[in-house]
Order: sequence, then C-alpha cells, then structure tokens
Amino acid sequence: GRDRTLTQLQVRALWGGARFRSVAVDLGSRKLEISSGKLARFADGSAVVQSGDTAVMVTAVSKTKPSPSQFMPLVVDYRQKAAAAGRIPTNYLRREIGSSDKEILTSRVIDRSIRPLFPAGYFYDTQVLCNLLAVDGVNEPDILAING
Repeated sequence: GRDRTLTQLQVRALWGGARFRSVAVDLGSRKLEISSGKLARFADGSAVVQSGDTAVMVTAVSKTKPSPSQFMPLVVDYRQKAAAAGRIPTNYLRREIGSSDKEILTSRVIDRSIRPLFPAGYFYDTQVLCNLLAVDGVNEPDILAING
C-alpha cells in the first residue's frame, strides 16, 4: 500500500489531545485546583486554574519552526472580560475596548516570570493567553494566571 504520513494537526485531532488531569492543592483555608485536557485541545498546552469561584484558562501555543531573530519572541496576553463578572461593557458599542493598565502589568509579570524557564537557544514564536472565565471577588485572578 501507500505510505501515509499525518501532519501534527491531524495526529492531534485523531488522538484528541491530552487526557484530562486535575491536581488540587490545599492552601490553608483555600483550595487551588489546576486541570488540563478538557478545554483548548488544539493548543500546545492549556490549563484551567480555579480557586473558589474564580477560574482562569491559560493556553500556550508555539510555532514549529524557529524565527530568524536571535531573541525569544514571547507574547503574553492577560484579559479580564467583563462577562466573567456577569457584566456587559458600558460603552456605546457594548464591546471590550483595549487593555487596562492592570491587564498590561499582569501580562508583564507573567512574561518576566516564565521567560527564564525556557532553554537557551529557544527561538520559537510562543504565545501565552490568559482568559478570565469567572470571578468571585474574593480570589485574585492574576495570581491564578501566574500559576497557570
């Protein structure tokens, strides 16, 4: 017969990504739960971090070919959607507009904390997206995003 080779995307679609895994850690009176494999199956890596009723989904995607530049191109995007708190944006178009200062600063903190974890010579375009899914007003979502 014919020799069939599958692309990485086809293998991932057939295999269904990673199995569902969950880890729970008690932090004093609070519980931190990190689960992976349920959401964002086409991302290279994803985790949902939850504490109380606050949940953040963190996804990571990387290109398969290195970029020609001699630095690590890393993009971190942290977004707090108004819908996570059960609100509708109050501007004229009812849309989310731009990033707030808190979102930009949280993105920078996440970038600075994960950049040293990559090996030397890693020049692949990498994108880390942190989306706030739900917020309870007690637990800080940016702390959960850093731990994701």
